[in-house]
Amino acid sequence: MTELPPALLPIPPTEPNRATYANRDAALDLLILSKDRACQLDGLLRSIRAYLTLPHRIHILYTSSNLSFERGYDQVREWHPGIHWVDDAGTFRHSYLEMIRYIASGPGRYLMPVMDDMIFTRPFTAHGLLRLLDEDDDVLAISLRLGANVTFCYTRNIPTTPPDFSNGCRWEWRTASPGYWNYPMSVDANIFRTAEMAKYIPTLQFRRAEGVEAKMAMRPLDRPHMVCEPTPTVLNLAVNRVQHTFKNRHGNITAESLNGAFTSGFAMDLRPYIGQTYDSCHVDVEISMVPDARTPPSGRTAPSSPGWRPRRHGKAAAVSNETVEIEIEGRDQPARLNPTAATIWNLCDGTKTVQEIGAQLIDHFDAPANQIDRELREILGSFHAEGLLDQQARRDAYHRVDLREIPCFVINCKQDVVKRESMERQLADLGLRCEIVNGVQSDPPWHGVALSHLKVLRLSRANPPFLVLEDDCVFNHQFHPVWDVPAETDALYLGVSDFALETPGQFSWGRQFTNQWEPYDPSFLRIRNMLARHAVVYLSAGYCERVIQSQIVALTNPRLPYPGDIGCAMLHDSHVVLTPNDPVCRQSNRDSTARSLRAGPDPT
Repeated sequence: MTELPPALLPIPPTEPNRATYANRDAALDLLILSKDRACQLDGLLRSIRAYLTLPHRIHILYTSSNLSFERGYDQVREWHPGIHWVDDAGTFRHSYLEMIRYIASGPGRYLMPVMDDMIFTRPFTAHGLLRLLDEDDDVLAISLRLGANVTFCYTRNIPTTPPDFSNGCRWEWRTASPGYWNYPMSVDANIFRTAEMAKYIPTLQFRRAEGVEAKMAMRPLDRPHMVCEPTPTVLNLAVNRVQHTFKNRHGNITAESLNGAFTSGFAMDLRPYIGQTYDSCHVDVEISMVPDARTPPSGRTAPSSPGWRPRRHGKAAAVSNETVEIEIEGRDQPARLNPTAATIWNLCDGTKTVQEIGAQLIDHFDAPANQIDRELREILGSFHAEGLLDQQARRDAYHRVDLREIPCFVINCKQDVVKRESMERQLADLGLRCEIVNGVQSDPPWHGVALSHLKVLRLSRANPPFLVLEDDCVFNHQFHPVWDVPAETDALYLGVSDFALETPGQFSWGRQFTNQWEPYDPSFLRIRNMLARHAVVYLSAGYCERVIQSQIVALTNPRLPYPGDIGCAMLHDSHVVLTPNDPVCRQSNRDSTARSLRAGPDPT
């Protein structure tokens, strides 16, 4: 696949975004319309960051049909700062005209409307074309979507003939071939003069977003020529349709499915389209999703296990109605907390668990318990990052985990009906309720397994403690639902394996030995270097985040077998991962995964 600039990948940017709506040097303003397409918008913005080097400002007028789509836009806002956002919560025409007026009041001379289902596929280098908009009154606009390769109009399903470009990429649109070439007022990445559009747009009568282009097409500006580069810079991925006024051609990948994948920790893979040329401005393609390495805005931040008793660090000094200053030894400036944060910090005396602190906060604040728990963990995470907490581990403390009372997620591909029914019967007999999570299919298959576990870990409702099972688990007669687990435990493997990381010659991340384990207390063994995750109880939010990152790193190595299992095995030295002396489940085709480790070889 094509090597991509880092800016295109769904990873934290290593450099500031060149776009900012306060950029006084911006020559170009991009006006993006978006509805229910946060995932596709994210792909567009990543491609802009990589390939649009001209100083620019980005403005987004968006609307969302429900809270799920709004959550997707929250993620895009978090990951792409420096953008001017307007929520179209009122009348579209009013919002759009206000946006045009705002853009016209800024420094930019050129305006480029863009739809949210487009991407840049190569750098925009024809900056010299912009001078034509300043110097040549015959030029109406510059098209970034057209080029000599465009011979088919997808939207009308007809062939279209490119103009004669022997004297440069300029043509008279009124006499051009039907289809794209005689359609000058497109809002799909045409660059217009800002001042001209600021006067023209208010004269059009439209009510909805899809009406803007329709009205522009009916009353095109009176300039006879269009220009473009030899090869298009942008591409429209026509995989779905979110408006219902015009029955435009489109593919069958729904906005709901893309948004669900996006908010569960995946992003569009742009590699298949970068540097490619097509015979049409629109293409109906398969969309591939890749693990998203960016931290979700609502991600877990508290580095806690269920038995964690956060202890405050520092000394309260100056106190006012607005803030409490916390002095920390060795730090010049005190930390400043608002009254709510100070209340929580004071409750961190080292004797209370996170759950016990949350229970006390319910009496102080009028909010649902789940909201208090979520916000408490985020605040504790920020305390920990700022050095306002010590984390005290207590080897003598235990936490009771009842598998009947925690979320249980079963990974199952839709076609594996027999496995799904077997798991549902087993879990019903054991008194466990489960949620089936549709597994990700991939080639090679072990990539699909890793992606499936990553999908579960990124679910918003996967908050520790929770149980993850693969659909080939078989429980034995030693199973019991209630476990008293050491408080510092990060994860509990209910099943184990007799295969592990091998020599470096076999696994690129391997070691020179196989399974290791050691007694931890009378009931549990601490495991190291072990593969197989067919039955795992996740107990620590911090460990969940490390597992997510390990999966993403492992998946970037296409030659690494079992990347998910290997990624987790590499964490066993730095985290407390335990298994019962007598594991209670195995994989259906692996009897060895049920054996007692005490009966195995000497771990030393």
